[in-house]
Amino acid sequence: MAPPGLIDVHAHFVTDEYVAAARAAGIAHPDGMPGWPGWDPADHLELMRRGGIDKAYLSVSSPGCTSATTPPRGCSPVPSTSSAPPWR
Repeated sequence: MAPPGLIDVHAHFVTDEYVAAARAAGIAHPDGMPGWPGWDPADHLELMRRGGIDKAYLSVSSPGCTSATTPPRGCSPVPSTSSAPPWR
């Protein structure tokens, strides 16, 4: 029996729409990076293949849906027990 492949539990992605919304909100350098990284599903799958990764759990890259006064397009507010919108 072949050993199972690796599982990446800390993988991020961004879409063009997400980056545009973040830039419109004034976020040009996420986490101090020089700019927004690109992300392509085919490239990510190739990276996984080369690294022996069978599965990756993706999450949206920072700043996520929590740093803007209005959520970037594609971010869905989730129910919250506080009176503040969950994306604040």
